[in-house]
Amino acid sequence: MYTVKNIFIECACQFPNSVGNLRALIAHCCNQDVSWTFEHSNMPLSQNVYDLIKQGADALHRGVPFARIKGYKEFFGLDFTIANTLEPRPETELIVDSVLENYQGGAASVLDLGVGSGCILLSILHHATQMTGVGVDIDAAALATASLNAQKLCLSERVSFIQTCMRQFCFSEKFHYITSNPPYIPSNEISSLDDNVIHYDPRQSLDGGEDGLSYYRDIFNIAPLLLNDRGILVVEIGHNQYDAIKKIALWDVRCCLIKVQKDLQGFDRCLIFRYNIEN
Repeated sequence: MYTVKNIFIECACQFPNSVGNLRALIAHCCNQDVSWTFEHSNMPLSQNVYDLIKQGADALHRGVPFARIKGYKEFFGLDFTIANTLEPRPETELIVDSVLENYQGGAASVLDLGVGSGCILLSILHHATQMTGVGVDIDAAALATASLNAQKLCLSERVSFIQTCMRQFCFSEKFHYITSNPPYIPSNEISSLDDNVIHYDPRQSLDGGEDGLSYYRDIFNIAPLLLNDRGILVVEIGHNQYDAIKKIALWDVRCCLIKVQKDLQGFDRCLIFRYNIEN
């Protein structure tokens, strides 16, 4: 008879690299939380669940990220399917925090450039129930994932998705907020990233061009065309890109840097700009 305790011991011995996420894997396969695995260590498991756990442990041992095994990742308290998209990182939640801190209530609109899984845009809409949003991405598969996440969160009526690249995007209406976590890794540094990033995150979600700043130039070119007066632009940046991005942004006298958010490691990670369009 297979039990929670037996499968944990067996997988820990057979797949030692899986131990860090093994209890979470068992809980996931049993549709329970991690505490359940301690409280029910002698709980019998079906053959099907046993096989799922063994397959998952083997994948963990081979370096597959746990979120890729599950097929979803928690972000800002919500679960997002991440097929064909970048796996959301905790520091990206700073973008959502920044928009919600600046939001004064009432009807408002947000544009997310490079929407990916939709985690930024949909988290904002989930918490700001009078806001509407548009998500832009060049990749059709990513947009399909974002659309699926919108359906799961019952947000489809307040969001639309458009397939295009940033520099070609045009829209007849103006937005109160623009958000973006663009690719910002210099092309020649991609190969030095962790294997679980190189092999499982789409390269086009990582590669920011020769200097890592290519997409920021596009964003700061189109932002004044798409924002309302005193509209807010919020972007995530690489840990050493503050000076370069500030220089790109502030060539436009209508643009004002109003806040810098640091991540848990103390790096400048999220920049908030306001545009005085009518000045």
